[in-house]
Amino acid sequence: MWKVKDETFHVDLICKHLLSRLRITMRRHKIRIFSVLLLDSFLFLCVFLTSFKVIVNAETNFYWVTVNPTVPVSVIHLPIGQNFCISFRAVWTYGDNSGNAIENATVPVEVKTADDILVQILVLKTNATGFISFNYSSQKPIILTFTPTKLITEDGVEWNQSLIKGAYGFHSESLTIYWDSFDISLMNVETNSLGTICVVVRITYFLIPEEGLTVQNNSQRKYIPKQVHGADVKINGIKAEELSTQGVYAVKTSTILPTTYILVEVSHEEWHQNKAFVFDHTANKVLWVLTVILGFAGATSAFARRLILSVKTKVLFKIEPTAMAAILLASTSFISVYWALVGIECTLHGFNWMMMGIFGIISFAFGIIGSIMSKRKKHFALTMIIACFPLIENIIVMNSFDNYQLPIPWVVITLTFAISTISGILIGRSDKEFI
Repeated sequence: MWKVKDETFHVDLICKHLLSRLRITMRRHKIRIFSVLLLDSFLFLCVFLTSFKVIVNAETNFYWVTVNPTVPVSVIHLPIGQNFCISFRAVWTYGDNSGNAIENATVPVEVKTADDILVQILVLKTNATGFISFNYSSQKPIILTFTPTKLITEDGVEWNQSLIKGAYGFHSESLTIYWDSFDISLMNVETNSLGTICVVVRITYFLIPEEGLTVQNNSQRKYIPKQVHGADVKINGIKAEELSTQGVYAVKTSTILPTTYILVEVSHEEWHQNKAFVFDHTANKVLWVLTVILGFAGATSAFARRLILSVKTKVLFKIEPTAMAAILLASTSFISVYWALVGIECTLHGFNWMMMGIFGIISFAFGIIGSIMSKRKKHFALTMIIACFPLIENIIVMNSFDNYQLPIPWVVITLTFAISTISGILIGRSDKEFI
């Protein structure tokens, strides 16, 4: 019985001991699980912070080298022909040298049009303060963008768009320049009244888009509309009045010529431009055509009368080469008179055609003299020289028209050239008849 009791007591002790060991083991396992969970949480936090750092780096876009324009705006609007000093500065923007200028570095700058067409690549060097500057201008309306593409330091290290040591190697900002001018277009022209012209023109900027352009001006942003408002516009030397529609100007002027020559001059702030137009004057042309017809009819009547007289007198009517040359020289002289009138009137209206007017008068005067000498068969050498005057006048006329980008009157030029050439040939073949 005691034995049994002892064994029972022993079993109870064993159960209690096992239960205690189980509790201790469970506590130890809980600690281990907590440690594992704590370690996993710490590792996850490190990974998250590392990923966050990468994301922040990607968003902030750190760059080792930055080359930016020195002007506070990326778009500039300038008149054509104006020389502009374009300036960029290269600076370290990451690492131990952050904020310091990069001296003696080579920076290629691409010059492209608005259509992304490469015009040229300028290879420039920074000075001691990291600046690169160069002068640039354009003689025609064009939009050009200047973009630094990379930087090569003095020791030969190239910094470009690639990712280097956690930061991008190179970054730059572009500078866009509008080299612009006034676009002058005819809206309406009235030439139905004799000697009177009513002209309406529209003045706009050539390159500015229809919605306008915003640029920096004296540290303030300025909006520039497409239409040029408040400009000083002169048409054939007369100040034009701006109508209720902005950018539209009108004037009333006069001319005695069958062809109207219009010169529009525009000035606005530091901008200056002019453009010439040519078109027929309806009313004047009728009068000039009638005059030419009457003159031709008179010359034909005189010739017919001479022919009839020769038939009646039975004397053969014959025109000598020198006499024919005299007639042709006289006809070219009258053409020179017309160019003299054009040159003088247009000079009064603002055209730079004084030379055409003066030489037209000279060509007319010497043409008449040459015609008389050819008829009388005197001074052969001088007559041959005078026969070349209309050709010189043609050259002056062509240059005068070309300077204003007007269409050259090839019909009159060709006719004058043919008449002068024929008169010169006739005079040359009759050299032995001259005194």
